[in-house]
Amino acid sequence: MATKKTINVKVSVSKIITALETSLEARKKKLSDYEKADKQFQKDHKEFINSLGELFRSGTGKFVSASSQAHWRNSDNALYEIVVQMPASVKPPVSPESISTWQVQAEIEEIRNALSILKMTDEETVSTNTYSGVAQYL
Repeated sequence: MATKKTINVKVSVSKIITALETSLEARKKKLSDYEKADKQFQKDHKEFINSLGELFRSGTGKFVSASSQAHWRNSDNALYEIVVQMPASVKPPVSPESISTWQVQAEIEEIRNALSILKMTDEETVSTNTYSGVAQYL
């Protein structure tokens, strides 16, 4: 049976604080960049959807099919769906790579908590156990 050997080293508190602050800023930037990119995508996507009707009227798209749905309770409001095939030259905006915003926000909160505790300590070094608790954020 293999035994695990533990590593017992002391790490400077100031180095961990600096690394955590860098990591915190990187996560804030990642979240901010994603929110900006997503907002721009939503705007571009709305403009693209609105331009499709005009493109079809100008003869760019090819009519494929049409269907309707009448609601049995309110037949005055029937829905009509038209399927139009657009050429490959009509390109929709590309959405930004999705991130789990709630997870990034939770990591930011945990890093802030760790920084608060590390800044209050009088020790110059932290144990391996403490380091392993924050290592996932570095």
